[in-house]
Amino acid sequence: MNKEIIEIAVKHILVEGLGLNIDSPNFKETPDRVARAFLELCKGLGEKDFRMRAFPTNYSGMVIVDPIKTVGMCPHHLLPVEYEIFVGYIPNKQAIGLSKIPRLVDWLAHKPVLQEDLTKEIVDELNTCLKAKGIICVVNGKHNCMRLRGIKQSEGTMTTSHFIGNFKNLDTRNEFISLIKK
Repeated sequence: MNKEIIEIAVKHILVEGLGLNIDSPNFKETPDRVARAFLELCKGLGEKDFRMRAFPTNYSGMVIVDPIKTVGMCPHHLLPVEYEIFVGYIPNKQAIGLSKIPRLVDWLAHKPVLQEDLTKEIVDELNTCLKAKGIICVVNGKHNCMRLRGIKQSEGTMTTSHFIGNFKNLDTRNEFISLIKK
């Protein structure tokens, strides 16, 4: 990621695209601020590898981490998406450090990504590490592209889910849903 290129592009948008005076106190530092915001919202692009380590366990019940709150970016409009993410898994003789799941989610969300793809990526990445008996992810996203543009009559909320293994069983999935609706 290149902060300087982002600043130049923002300056070009402000001056050439919108006809604003970049020397105005309101806009003088805007290219820097926008570049820093983009770097933060897209930090997952700069971190190419995320390492997780599993630990042995005899526990065979459901493990749930909820809600994980993070922010991503809509790839169509480059506007923020606020996420609330629920992750569950059933260990297969391995568990993961509890803080790793929110870190993984944060890493995957901080880039321009479709919510549908993000939901699946979370499950896939966890499965690569854990080889769990089942993994489920439910993502609620508030999309500013819907809330701030167009007809503006939608809250811009979207829910997606992806699950594998034991969560294909309706009773197991319903147990997860009942536990996250506390």
